[in-house]
Amino acid sequence: MNEKTDPNAARKAWLGLLARCRAADLNALWTGAALNPDHTVLRSPEVGSVMVRGRAGAVGSAFNLGEVTVTRASVRLASGQDGHGYVQGRDKVKATQAALIDALMQTAQADAIRAAVLTPLQEQMAQTRATRGHQGGFLYHGPRRRLMQADALSGGFANAPIDAAHAFRHIMQVMAEPGRIETVTGGTPPAPLSQAAGIVLLTLCDPDTPVFLAPSRDTKAVRDWITFHTGAPFCGAEDAAFAVGTWDELTGLPFPIGTAEYPDRSTTLIVECDAITNTGATLRGPGIKDSATLSLPETTAFQANAKLFPLGLDHFLTAGDQVAALPRTTKVS
Repeated sequence: MNEKTDPNAARKAWLGLLARCRAADLNALWTGAALNPDHTVLRSPEVGSVMVRGRAGAVGSAFNLGEVTVTRASVRLASGQDGHGYVQGRDKVKATQAALIDALMQTAQADAIRAAVLTPLQEQMAQTRATRGHQGGFLYHGPRRRLMQADALSGGFANAPIDAAHAFRHIMQVMAEPGRIETVTGGTPPAPLSQAAGIVLLTLCDPDTPVFLAPSRDTKAVRDWITFHTGAPFCGAEDAAFAVGTWDELTGLPFPIGTAEYPDRSTTLIVECDAITNTGATLRGPGIKDSATLSLPETTAFQANAKLFPLGLDHFLTAGDQVAALPRTTKVS
């Protein structure tokens, strides 16, 4: 469909670009262009989820693939143009910037905005795709490189539409019901990453969710696998959206716990355990009828974390193909 048949085609294109781009890339271009238009907020940034629909083949029946987290915002420029931003992930700043750019693209500044922001974003995304293609081995030669490619390509969801939907449901269930233990299948990450930890990463990570790997999980095979299947970048503890490792490795690191304005800008820890059982610490709070029990590495740190609410860290516990969760709202004794 083009602008002759759809008068909104151009706007859909730049909104799609803004939705998919990395928040850091957009923010860098926003800052470089010194954009600060006068505006009023019509809709403050809100985090929610949308159902993604898929189709088996070109003419197959549509089905629900799973939910994706999105953030939306709406603004009005002083000159009267309304702008809307819908972006993948939880970044409220990115959603506001996208809405402002959408509004500015309806003004006389459109050409300048396209040159300063939209065109560079398109070029960066094209370069990222090309780089990932190279890293995947398609343009490299030699048996060792081809072997690395095969390792990175394998181990994802075998039946993506069904496996991703099942994994997402199980992951949401354990987070909604602390103390519940679920078995997750469908993906096979490289060692030393457990199957459950790999499936959590496959399901929840994307190019806007930086991942911190603790030393025991920070191998080239794990990095290649995460990069190929999720596109998530790697980072230090202070910038992590997700972190993977053993409890001893993750304890005490400077993970973000959110802010009063944006409590969702915190790290979710994926704690690799030897086993998970419904014994040990007592859990109370939202999602628990009376109380529940769960084997935790310790209790003191989780008790302190709950006192930070609405700030704090959320946790997944993984062992083999099993996963449980402990959100910041849960009280531990």
